[in-house]
Amino acid sequence: MSDHPNIVQVQEAQIKQTSPGSHQISIISDLCNEGNLFDLLVKFGGKGLSEQQVVHILGDISRGILHMHN
Repeated sequence: MSDHPNIVQVQEAQIKQTSPGSHQISIISDLCNEGNLFDLLVKFGGKGLSEQQVVHILGDISRGILHMHN
């Protein structure tokens, strides 16, 4: 798509038939050194995020989506 700090780039994708009627999908994407949203939630151990953290995360997600639709 393009370089944007809130969009992970897909480098390669392939589908491989593993048996009749069964396939394996492999996706190679950019490395996210700091992890993903799930990793962040696990890090906080179910205690939840602050309102400020949620606003920041949703802002990042929204800017990424806006960029893809412009």
